[in-house]
Amino acid sequence: MQLDDFENLRHSPLLTLLSADGTPLTPVALQQLLLDEIEALAGRGDVPPRFWDVLYFRFVNQLNQDKVAYQFGISVRQLRRLQNNAIEYLAERLWQRFQLENGLPDPPVANPAIQQEVAWLREETGTDACRVSEELSHALNDVMPLAQRYDVTIHHESSQTEALAAIPPPVVRQALLTVISCAITQGGRHIRIRLESRDDSVRCTVELADAQVPALTLTGCQPTLTTVGQLLIPFGGKVKTQDTPPAIVVRLPTVQSVPILVLDDNPDARLLIKRYVTHSRYRIIATDNGRQAIQLAHQHQVRALLLDIMMADMAGWDLLSEWCHHPATRDIPVIVCTILPQEELAYLLGARAFLQKPVNRTKLLETLDVLTGGPTKTPG
Repeated sequence: MQLDDFENLRHSPLLTLLSADGTPLTPVALQQLLLDEIEALAGRGDVPPRFWDVLYFRFVNQLNQDKVAYQFGISVRQLRRLQNNAIEYLAERLWQRFQLENGLPDPPVANPAIQQEVAWLREETGTDACRVSEELSHALNDVMPLAQRYDVTIHHESSQTEALAAIPPPVVRQALLTVISCAITQGGRHIRIRLESRDDSVRCTVELADAQVPALTLTGCQPTLTTVGQLLIPFGGKVKTQDTPPAIVVRLPTVQSVPILVLDDNPDARLLIKRYVTHSRYRIIATDNGRQAIQLAHQHQVRALLLDIMMADMAGWDLLSEWCHHPATRDIPVIVCTILPQEELAYLLGARAFLQKPVNRTKLLETLDVLTGGPTKTPG
């Protein structure tokens, strides 16, 4: 998703993962490897229909989703699902190509129904976050009838963590509900649940705490946990088991505070953007003073600039040019956001994305995710 963003590529785990000899790739080499892998799909009879086309148009030609959907004669929503599946297919090919050199286990076979559900949730909820403690409470209420049937006592260790997970509430609730249900059916009589907040994640540990069942294992849970993993992985979450004590651990990434600079002299527009990113991973630094933009970018270490063009104190095009040439900001992507239909000019002058007002919330969050390496770096 960041093929042309070498700053992001420098920090990509793929530099090592896709190395043939253990020596990390350079960002340029990684870019070329991915482009070559996409090109290799062309004309192959075993590639699902349109997978090569969507990868080529979106990531080689860098066309936006609206244009590609128009060319394919499908809706943007249908394109997103097609794109998700094509990226998964490409990832599986790369995994198979490099797994022997890296000694990696075989990846689980993706469930198409889960993929479709995840794609829908990503589209409908964007980067909405949830409070994990609340979703755990809901899950515990839902699972109580099952615990009573199996005569299992659940002890929930109260937690002070108020961390927000960067995953939609329905996904977190269903994942926790499924994990707890699986633990209930394993034969023990006591389950202990605790939440822990880490630097970049919240961990929910579902421990089988029955001392009278020391040999208790979770092997019977593996098919169910594979399904939970497929539900969480697209959002950056994970699920795993541990042997001592027997437990299932769900890891949920927390909402990060990603600073975004908004330069617009319309206070209503600035307020709207702030509302759009509420409960997301983004934090807005808003200003109507173009002359302070570069200083604010350096002060707050912003990750992107949302730039209006028609402003009273200076022309947005002038600032765009200055921003793209200034040493402190030239690597920070700019999203031109204007009522003017000047998309081609915006890209020619250095913008990395273009949004025409009135701005759509889903499109805004999706664009920010792509430019900052957020949730949608896994399809979206």
